[in-house]
Amino acid sequence: MAEPANRSIIYKMDGAFRKWLKANPLDNTEPVNEIPWFDGLSFNDSCDLQKVLKIKITMSRTADGGLLLQWPAFNPVTAIKAPTGTRQLDVQCMIATLPMEQPEQAQCVETNFSIPYTDEIFPVQEVGIPNVMRPHCLVLVGMAIRYFKDDMQNKPVNILRWKPVGIVGSFYN
Repeated sequence: MAEPANRSIIYKMDGAFRKWLKANPLDNTEPVNEIPWFDGLSFNDSCDLQKVLKIKITMSRTADGGLLLQWPAFNPVTAIKAPTGTRQLDVQCMIATLPMEQPEQAQCVETNFSIPYTDEIFPVQEVGIPNVMRPHCLVLVGMAIRYFKDDMQNKPVNILRWKPVGIVGSFYN
């Protein structure tokens, strides 16, 4: 994997990790949700995901160690900012897990889905990701939105100010 041309992403992530570690999280045995140094971290200064996405995606742990992402019913045209002419959105979610006691077992799980960018209600969506919540494990949920000008997904909007990506959830233990 190539190193990003803009090193600010590296510095932001490094800073978040340092602040989190300074709080001595490894001594905590209780589950922690919404770690403030990670949640809302944007990887594109030109397009903040928190300003583009106007709905709240609920994330919760499941009893069997999984993660459940819940999207409410919403109207894409009013709930997600998009460039003129957008016909479809692709939502890309990446769940990174880092076992603090065994970092060599770090893993990444991806899930994607498409949303027609129409002035109609998009139904409730639930996405379950199994086996990502383990003791002494940091879990970061990243999300990106890609915009397409037609239904065939062959004309993506490739302008930096329309490439929102960031962390939307974080968990420990």
